[in-house]
Amino acid sequence: NRLCDQVLKLNRELNDRTRELHQVNAELLALNKLKNEFLGMAAHDLRSPTASLISYTEVILAKAGDKLPDEFCEYLKFCQKTADGMLHLIEGFLDVSIIESGELQLNLAPATAKEILAGVAPIIKLVTSNKQINLVMETTDHPRTLPVDAAKLQQVVLNLVNNAVGHSHPGRSIGISAEWETDTLTFSVRDEGQGISPEDQALLFKAYGRAHTQKTAGERSIGLGLAIASKVVEAHKGRIWVESVPGAGARFRFSIPAPPEH
Repeated sequence: NRLCDQVLKLNRELNDRTRELHQVNAELLALNKLKNEFLGMAAHDLRSPTASLISYTEVILAKAGDKLPDEFCEYLKFCQKTADGMLHLIEGFLDVSIIESGELQLNLAPATAKEILAGVAPIIKLVTSNKQINLVMETTDHPRTLPVDAAKLQQVVLNLVNNAVGHSHPGRSIGISAEWETDTLTFSVRDEGQGISPEDQALLFKAYGRAHTQKTAGERSIGLGLAIASKVVEAHKGRIWVESVPGAGARFRFSIPAPPEH
């Protein structure tokens, strides 16, 4: 009887702890939903005025830059650069709020590897040239298509490139490639930066997770780019990973599987 009483007591305590755990989980889910709603609204409201600031600064520099003192032009360029950085952060917050709320939608359409990279190549060339990075792009001419959201995969590639550029010194190289491996299309972005320790690699694809390595030109980052890339790849039923050792650069890869043939 004493043993039975002890078992019943432990069972009641276990049930109580289980109910408490369910309640805490429900509260956390509610708080996370509230956070995503606030983040989405704040990012949406901040995006338009920030974009307007960038546009008006560009207009002033284009139409009146030659009439202003060099010092004032430098002030405007600094404002423009700062606003560009803020817009990038705002877009990241907006993407995270959409992804975490479960509202990420893919607009699937057939696309080749070459078409996917071609759509983002001009931006990549601009990003790398601005920091005097040598760009090497290699893509297959394989005609096989894959049903993907090309715009979102291009965002993944650009996020990986921005990360590589941020950790590269001028004069170094960044390589981008895409190739078919059996029934999987794999993209790769490699850099010649500081490399990433195993401890930091475990944090890279988590929201707000950042490695301890510093970006070479002090670029701002709050650790959203790789987390967003990971979620987009996962939505395509793919996977993303990094290969790196400290001091030997890093290679980020993500692969998208072809759907089974019926």
